[in-house]
Amino acid sequence: MGAVAGCHLGLLLDLQHFHVDDSGETLTAGGTFSDHEPKGHTRSGADLMATRTTSTTGSAACSPTPCAPPCSPSGSGAWWAGSCMPGCRLHADRLDPKAYVREVVAGHVEDPVLTAHLHGGWQAAIAILGDLPHDGESRGWAAVIQWCNPAVAVPPGTGWGGSSGRPA
Repeated sequence: MGAVAGCHLGLLLDLQHFHVDDSGETLTAGGTFSDHEPKGHTRSGADLMATRTTSTTGSAACSPTPCAPPCSPSGSGAWWAGSCMPGCRLHADRLDPKAYVREVVAGHVEDPVLTAHLHGGWQAAIAILGDLPHDGESRGWAAVIQWCNPAVAVPPGTGWGGSSGRPA
């Protein structure tokens, strides 16, 4: 048996009550998870903790794969999470965090974590301030990332645009 590599905390949400740029604090009802909706359409990644050994090889490698068997049976239409952007500080002199996300998505800049998420099938929606206030490398910013399940229809009124699963 191997050792525990880390832990992922999340909850199900009804996106009719939230917006793509809401912070993790908002999405988790101040960390209480009291807004967990068992029949919610979207899984929200609230926290990811990895052992030092695992995190030095890239915490994104520990990130849950949205289409993994434990997730598929739930019928979740999408996953939302905040991705740290440790490379952001290296480009702070020429790129603000929102431009940094655009450059990483376009493939012009590589970020150790966000790029790994994008290669794993996630999409970056927007950069938000304050989601990772203690992460100096990300300068307090996070990229809101999403993964949309192509096998599940997007319910109306969730703030997701059309059948593409992208936020409006």
